[in-house]
Amino acid sequence: MNYTRKLPATGSRVAQALCFAGIAFLTFLSLPSARGATVSLAASDVLGETSFNTGLHWSNAAAPAATNNYFTSNFILRTPPNSSSYPFGGASLTVNNTNGYSQGLLYKGSGSSGTITITNLILAGGFISHAMSAADTFRLAGNLTVASNSTIYAKQGPIILVAPVSGSATLTNLLADSASGTLSFSNASNTFTGNIVNNGYFTLLSGANLNFVIGDSGVNNRFNSPPNSTALFSGRFVFDLSSASTNLGSAWAVGTNVNQSYGSTFSADGFARVGGGNGAGVWQAATNGTFYSFDTASGVLQVVSSLSTN
Repeated sequence: MNYTRKLPATGSRVAQALCFAGIAFLTFLSLPSARGATVSLAASDVLGETSFNTGLHWSNAAAPAATNNYFTSNFILRTPPNSSSYPFGGASLTVNNTNGYSQGLLYKGSGSSGTITITNLILAGGFISHAMSAADTFRLAGNLTVASNSTIYAKQGPIILVAPVSGSATLTNLLADSASGTLSFSNASNTFTGNIVNNGYFTLLSGANLNFVIGDSGVNNRFNSPPNSTALFSGRFVFDLSSASTNLGSAWAVGTNVNQSYGSTFSADGFARVGGGNGAGVWQAATNGTFYSFDTASGVLQVVSSLSTN
């Protein structure tokens, strides 16, 4: 018998498979949830409006979605005008307005129990501001990165940064209408290493940390306060001494000690307070083969010849 074996039409089947794969890929790309998009505000929220959890003024006319990255541009993004807690639905929110106060991210909530949560909030030259009353607390959770020199303005009431703060640019805290407009850091895992220019009212809450990267003598980030400002440090200072000078007499102005005070729970990681306990005083550490001393009275860290035993 004469058997004839038919070979599969390999080329045809491969072409068909590739065709189906291409159609599937194009369909995937056409789905809104399949890829991230850059979405910006096209207009400002006015009184009573919010685009925080709606599509009101976004360029794609849709509520924030987890696959997209959002930018305020030079417009106002108001938070919802009530006392409830709200998460931002986008993958990120960048506050990049360059036109000053009342633009950028504007708090319009009420009460003291609600929390605004933004998983990836990026300050890129813009403003975060409080525009309600002294009785209304802007509690901001999630994650905050100071990517370029930016401003937080607790103008009309308190702002509490529950979110850990990261980045290395300069953060400016403007002078509020009253002492109730205090900017507070409350997270114990901040990695922020930029300068803080405190023109207003600031509190480092108990357990929260500020980081100072110490280099050659006089080289460090710092907390600056002009005479009309106040700062209360009840949390922790974390000194990164890994690249610090070891030369006797090297010194670093960490703070300006103008209207700066230290609460009873203040401490410095890796340092011990002369006399024991926590609070204001002289804090010392032995590392890098030398001795460092930080005096809260002057706000100066320095290399000393020995540790005090008093």
